Amino acid sequence: MEATLPVSIAEERFEPAVVSVGSFLLGYCVHLAKALRAKCGLPAFALVDRGGELVHAYNIKWTPDKGKLYFDARGITDRSDLFIEPFQGLPDLKETALDTVLETVPQWTFMEDEVSDAMVRWFVENYTDIWRMKENKDSPID
Repeated sequence: MEATLPVSIAEERFEPAVVSVGSFLLGYCVHLAKALRAKCGLPAFALVDRGGELVHAYNIKWTPDKGKLYFDARGITDRSDLFIEPFQGLPDLKETALDTVLETVPQWTFMEDEVSDAMVRWFVENYTDIWRMKENKDSPID
């Protein structure tokens, strides 16, 4: 996503920095996945490596033909190869429910602050035509 937003920690004292929404949100993938789950009802998942470390969080919608649509800050795709491509080379990636991963890490690990809240809110509110996918089939992944 090429959209940018001016962000400032103290508007009256500092010039806002221009931040790429896509790059920022990819770094806050857990926060975005939780927001899309809350706003759109899209189940949240995580890619974890063989050691159980979280690699990426995202959302999924199952299609009527048993396919998947993958949602994250980069957009939407039904091609798992394209979705996984940035994470190639990491050994033994496994897809699991995001909540399962979050149960095993301290709460402070994925900090959410005013800046990340604002970015996620902007993203979800400005892409309602894309993210309006509330109807979902039962998850085949447990």
